[in-house]
Amino acid sequence: MNEYKEFLKDYLEGRVSCEEFMDRLKREKAFDQYILDIWFWRPPYYLIRENLPVYNQVRIPYNSYLEYLDMELYFSYLEYIGRKGFKKGLTLRARLNTRGYIRDIYKFNFPEETLQIDESESVLRLFLLQYCPESVYSIEVDESGILERLYENLPQDLPKTKRGKLFREEVKKLFYIEGNNFPHWIQSSEWPLSKTGKPTKYLRSEKVYKGEGRNYYFLDVDTGEEIKVFQCF
Repeated sequence: MNEYKEFLKDYLEGRVSCEEFMDRLKREKAFDQYILDIWFWRPPYYLIRENLPVYNQVRIPYNSYLEYLDMELYFSYLEYIGRKGFKKGLTLRARLNTRGYIRDIYKFNFPEETLQIDESESVLRLFLLQYCPESVYSIEVDESGILERLYENLPQDLPKTKRGKLFREEVKKLFYIEGNNFPHWIQSSEWPLSKTGKPTKYLRSEKVYKGEGRNYYFLDVDTGEEIKVFQCF
């Protein structure tokens, strides 16, 4: 068990990646069981939240002890293994959620331990929220990894504000944004990607349903296909 405890510490302090953590959960049932044994909710937390309809609707065939933990952590696991309905790979959101849950578990069970938590993913998330144009930052764009790769290619020796300015300029180039030609979303951003996962170009928008809704049009620059996104009040 000490081996598993040290492995968790290595994960939290950045010496083990989230992919390595998930891979061990997938390979070792004993490690899976260890996580369940030190989980701090009894009975399983999400199973007793009957007042939330989403929990009543989710029925996932048993595959892992993780099914009995928090649903967000289990969904991160399904994302990693590429279960049907989940895009294979770990998004930044999934990595942040996973590290946060494991951190809470570790601190609950070993309060005397001193941890130097790896905050690199949190730093990245805050940077993206601060410097990515809000109209571009859709869930689809966020989960594609495009912004993360752009961030990784920035000169890390620049001061944060200069990196942020450069990042914003590169985002505008990547998404073919000219001047201030951004969509004015009614709701939060739903900037789409092409069928091949590449950035699209915003073209125009039009009011529909007597101004109660709006269509937004984007261009797949590789195929010339127009993509329509609808939002309403």
